Order: sequence, then C-alpha cells, then structure tokens
Amino acid sequence: LCAIGTMGGEPCCFIVNHWPSRGAESPARERAAVQVRRLVDALATEYGDGMKFVIMGDLNDDPDNLSLTQGIACKFEAAKLQTGFFYTFPRKSAMIKRKPERDTAVTLNDWIDYIQSEYGAAPEHPWADEPEFAVFRHESNRKWFALFMTVARFRLGLPGEGDIAVVNLKADPRLIGSQREKPGFFPAYHMNKEHWLTAALDGSAPEDEIKALLAMSFGLTAPKPRCRRTQKEDTP
Repeated sequence: LCAIGTMGGEPCCFIVNHWPSRGAESPARERAAVQVRRLVDALATEYGDGMKFVIMGDLNDDPDNLSLTQGIACKFEAAKLQTGFFYTFPRKSAMIKRKPERDTAVTLNDWIDYIQSEYGAAPEHPWADEPEFAVFRHESNRKWFALFMTVARFRLGLPGEGDIAVVNLKADPRLIGSQREKPGFFPAYHMNKEHWLTAALDGSAPEDEIKALLAMSFGLTAPKPRCRRTQKEDTP
C-alpha cells in the first residue's frame, strides 16, 4: 500500500508492507526489499527530491538483515545519513527482541528432546542470526510441523519486559478460535493465523494440551496417502 499526502506542509509517501514470513528463506524478503527500493526511487524521480518516504509494516526481518541494510539501504545513525539512505532503529532498540535467558533455553531444550524422542525428527536451525530457533519437519515432504522460538512478550500482548519461549503448531481451523481463548495460546506469530497458533512455553499453556496439539500438527502436515486408480472393466 502506497499513500501520498502532506505532513506539516511537506510532501510525504508512506509505503506499508507485509513481507514473507520467517517461514520463507531470507532471499524472499530481500527480493521484497529490492522492489520497495525501486518504488522509492521511481517516486523520488516523479515527485522530486522534496518527497519524504516512510517504509513501515510487518517486514519480518531485523534491522541488521540484508533486506534492510542493502535492499533498502538503511543506516542506524541518523546523524550520518546521506542522501538516498533510510534510518532504522538499531538492534538494541526496545522494539527488537532480546536473546533468551538461560531458563528459557532449558525449556526449549526439554521440548526439543521430547520431539526427537517421540517423533524421531531432528531440529533444524535455518536462521544464522537466531541459532536458538528450531524447526521440525517431515523428512519425506519437508513440511514443518513445529517451530520453536523466543519472542518479545509485548509482541503477544503480554505485560512485562523480556522474551518468552513459544511454539507454533498447525491445527484444525475449526478449533483454533476456541483454543486461542485459553490461557497461554495466541494467534500464530508470523504465520498463517487461520491454520496455525502459538503456544507459550512458560507454563501458562498446559503441557498435555501442547502435546495433543503437537500430535495434531504432525498429522496435518504428514504426507497424504496416494489413492490408487482402478481401471473399470469394459462391459458388453
């Protein structure tokens, strides 16, 4: 969405985004960033150097990722900005999630051990900048059935500072609405909210319910059996 108007008597352009989720590889967001940058350059040529630009929305990336530093050309120090660069909050900003405390990592490891034992799946760590994030997928069709991560509490609407360990699980859409009404369950963070949900791993969501939803997620993402076609015999 691109909205052009004036603010304080100056021409402004707001570009609102929703880039591919963390479930996609980082080049998908880098391509989105390049498209946004091309739009900015085109509008700057059309409206002149006086146009001010604000890029906003759910970018699904951190300030120091390539999509922002190179794709859009963002800098952290406003005083050193040059023409053609954007300012973004540095990673240490309160808006960026902090690394988990040790007790959170232990909780994640307990669940990772459980899945390895129960489902025979090994964790994958697809994001180099988030090594504690763990993805579990089926070996045959490569579909995810669980994503373990830590997020800032405020991103789930929770009070207090710091991070919370969570898991994203696929569930029956008919059950998701009622499940989210229970303590410890939330709309899926950075994933399709119609088919996925987020469960907190701080004890607020019952362990047996998480295990039941984990089994459901495993089943919903498992390879579907192929139907054999039978050829009908010709009848006279």
